[in-house]
Amino acid sequence: MKDYRKLISVAVVVLLIAVGFGAVWLVHWWRQPLRPEKITAAELFRPAGPVPWAMFRGSLAGTGEAASPLPAELKWLWTWEAGGRVESTAAVVGDSAYLGTRDKRLVALDLATGTQRWSYATRGAVSASPCVEGGRVFVGDEMGFFHAVDAGNGRMIWTFETGGPIHSSPVAAEGAILFGADDYKLYCLDAATGKKRWELETGNFVYCSPSVADGVVTIAGCDGALRAVDLLTGGELFQVEQLSYTGATPARVGGRAFVATLAGDAFCIDMKSRAMVWTYRPEEVEGEQIGYQNSAAVSLGRVIVAGIDGYVRSVDAATGKEQWHFRARGGMRSSPVIVGERVFVGSDEGTVYGLDLASGAEVWKYKCGGTISASPAVGEGRLVIGSEDGAVYCFGGKR
Repeated sequence: MKDYRKLISVAVVVLLIAVGFGAVWLVHWWRQPLRPEKITAAELFRPAGPVPWAMFRGSLAGTGEAASPLPAELKWLWTWEAGGRVESTAAVVGDSAYLGTRDKRLVALDLATGTQRWSYATRGAVSASPCVEGGRVFVGDEMGFFHAVDAGNGRMIWTFETGGPIHSSPVAAEGAILFGADDYKLYCLDAATGKKRWELETGNFVYCSPSVADGVVTIAGCDGALRAVDLLTGGELFQVEQLSYTGATPARVGGRAFVATLAGDAFCIDMKSRAMVWTYRPEEVEGEQIGYQNSAAVSLGRVIVAGIDGYVRSVDAATGKEQWHFRARGGMRSSPVIVGERVFVGSDEGTVYGLDLASGAEVWKYKCGGTISASPAVGEGRLVIGSEDGAVYCFGGKR
């Protein structure tokens, strides 16, 4: 009996020691940092599937970076004949592509077939890109009217009249629609009703599409100033006046704004200190004009600019130093778009180029029928772009 009790006592002691060691190990394990499995950057940032391109430059930050992937082997899928020049960059949302035409129309196309779904008559030619938000399509025309249209059937919901032509592409933020006009003003309208929330007067035309980050609206105007504006009140927070004439959308990344100008300079501005971080200007070639009539694309530490001299250039976002350049056969007014490890941009001689983001090497191209001033729109696994030959082209995976 004594031996039996002694055996039980030993077993209890051993059990308590084991539990003690287990508790110590558990506390030690709990305090260790998590060690996730090793994954690549591409896997970390890869979207779950095709996503839309709902506004000019693809996002409120105005970076020109597509969230939707494209297939490695890009194929022509369809062409739609507009009957008039197409300078408007498309919005690609769901199963439709929306864009404006020079013959005073806003149209919706079936993304799978290119068939026209509906056409809405605007007051003037449309060169701005539509914005799609909450089942509505928003766009301005060159007679100064701004339109809200039902995305499903193309019926007018409301219109708003400004004091000048509208070339600025709208963006949607916090239930509001923001855009500029040639009457020197930046407008903020209620998206549901079309009523004006506020307006801000600048010193010249506002061609650019606004960018929005951290509750701040940023515009770069033809008066040579970059302005930061409170999204809710419309109050001007500050402006940087060292810029030159531009209609480019400022790209907002990491507390900085990146913008290129018609004079041929690209700028990086710290939005907190309001200081110029760097200025980039390429070496001038005799007989060639340097300038940017489009917006920069920013991703993975690179700023991509495409000039009227026909050069696409990659600049280090931290230092402003040129990394590479590519020479196209014609000038460029189309804004470049970054898709994963590639850059896509249209040219005045009618070619859409695909370049390697790291090296600038040409990896793909397609010859369209006319000058391309519209920018690529990349959404839902498709690339859609209009041409001044009156055609809209769609590219994607194998049919």
